[in-house]
Amino acid sequence: MKLVTSPGFRARFRRAAFTIVEMWMSMAVGSMCMGACSVVYVMMAKEHRAGLADSIVEERIDNLQDRLSSFFRTKSATAGVTLGGAETTNSAIYRIALVTDSVTAPAERVYFDKATGSVMYDPNATVANNETVLWGGETNKFLLENMYFTPGLKEGYRPNGSVLNICLILKDDKAARRRSGTSYLDSKSQRTFTVRLRGP
Repeated sequence: MKLVTSPGFRARFRRAAFTIVEMWMSMAVGSMCMGACSVVYVMMAKEHRAGLADSIVEERIDNLQDRLSSFFRTKSATAGVTLGGAETTNSAIYRIALVTDSVTAPAERVYFDKATGSVMYDPNATVANNETVLWGGETNKFLLENMYFTPGLKEGYRPNGSVLNICLILKDDKAARRRSGTSYLDSKSQRTFTVRLRGP
């Protein structure tokens, strides 16, 4: 069966058609809108990734602070803390903290392993090769860049063996992909806190 259209319908159809120029203009406007949407999407994805990396670093540094605080608070304030592994000669910054459960108990050691970015725990400082990882980082997520101890002070700026200051510097190992020129930057979080020994 042949479909017959009226002349008036054909005329209206011809008038509704686009010219080549109109099609080019509409395609150009559409391309600009799509490009703008793509740029916005990419920027949102970058901000989301950076925000996620920052939140992971903050969560991990909170976790490490809690673990160290819980550990040192159970140690003997009577025996006190002994610091070692000074960063430089005559430095007040130390890498090793020695504590004990009591005056007669063996000395336990907590220190920062810079090669692996880990916090190490030695349950008996007089026995070799018995260290375990107390806390470790994850490549491309978060790494401990530095951890050091400084002694607490009492009146007259004298060292107080029952008080320990701890500084942590954690980085995201470039997970946020923040750029500086052609290279990526580490986003860092620093935390300094004080722990008082409360054991026997």
